Amino acid sequence: MNSDKPQINQQNATVEQQTPAQRPIYIALGYAGLLPFALSLGVILAAAVSGPGIHSAALFGLYAPYVFIAYSACILSFLSGAVWRDNTAEHGAASLLIISNALAVLAWLCLLAIQVSQMLTLLAIAVLMSGYLMLLWAERMVPEVDGRYTAMRVALTAWVVAMHLLLLVCLVGDV
Repeated sequence: MNSDKPQINQQNATVEQQTPAQRPIYIALGYAGLLPFALSLGVILAAAVSGPGIHSAALFGLYAPYVFIAYSACILSFLSGAVWRDNTAEHGAASLLIISNALAVLAWLCLLAIQVSQMLTLLAIAVLMSGYLMLLWAERMVPEVDGRYTAMRVALTAWVVAMHLLLLVCLVGDV
C-alpha cells in the first residue's frame, strides 16, 4: 500500500510524531500531574491579584499554598520511590538509592516545616524545588533510559521548578 505520508518508525519517533494511542501512558500521566500544581497556583495567583491576598487563597477549604506543598511533597516522594524499580543492586545504584531516600525524607520534613512558621514554609518550597532538580540530576546515573522519558522528565521538571519559583515570589511578596 502506497501512501503520500512518510512512514514513521514508531520505535524512534518523537512524541510529537506519534498518535496519542502510540505514546507511552507515562507521558499522559506525567503531564496530567502538572494539573494540581497549576490549579493550586492559579488559585493563589487569583487571590494575590484580584482579592484579599494569598492568605485568603483556599482550595478544597484548605490553604492553597499548603495544598501545593503537600502535592509537591507527594510527587517528589513518588518520583524518588520510582527510582527503586530498576536500580536495587546495579549501575552505581547505591548512590542513587541514597539520594532517592534522602529526597523522600526531605519531602516529609517539608510537610512538617510548613506547620512551624512562614519562613520555614518558604524554605520548604525551596527544598522541594531543589529536590526535583537533584532527582533529575541523579537519574543520569541510570543507564539506557528511554529518550522519551528523559525528555519528558526535563520538561516536567522545568515546569514544576518554574511553578515553585512563582509560588516563592508570591509568598515573599505577601509576607
